[in-house]
Amino acid sequence: MGTVLHESPYLENWRALSLRVRCALDPDEAVVAFVIPHHNLADLQLSLNQPEESAEYLCSAHQCLLQVIPSSHLTPALRQTAFRHSNKTYSELSGFINEHGEYPRTQRLLDSSGEYSCSALQRNAAAAGTLSFGVH
Repeated sequence: MGTVLHESPYLENWRALSLRVRCALDPDEAVVAFVIPHHNLADLQLSLNQPEESAEYLCSAHQCLLQVIPSSHLTPALRQTAFRHSNKTYSELSGFINEHGEYPRTQRLLDSSGEYSCSALQRNAAAAGTLSFGVH
C-alpha cells in the first residue's frame, strides 16, 4: 500500500481551516474552499497510483456536505450551498467510480438505502423545514 497523506501537516492545518466553514460570511466561498483541496488531494493520490486513497478524499468531501445539509445548527445559506455543491461532489465521485471502480467507502456512501441516500437527505431536510428542493 502506498503513502497515505492523512497524517500530513497540510491536513492538520486543513482541519483547523475547515472549522471556519461553519462561520464563514460567504457560504459559497467557504464550501469551495473546503471541497477543492479535497479534490486536489484526490488527484494527487491518483498520480501516486493510490486510487483507494483518492476515493477517500472524494468521499470525505461529499459526506461532509451531506452532513451539513440537515444540520439545523448551521445557517440556511450554508446548508443550501452545501446542497448545491453536493451535486458536483456526487458527480466527481460517480466519475471516479466509472473510471477506477468502487471501493468500500464509495459503496457505503452511495448505497441507495443508506444514511446519505437521496431519500434520506430529503426526509431530513423536510424535517428541518429550511431547505427547498426543485425550482422556485
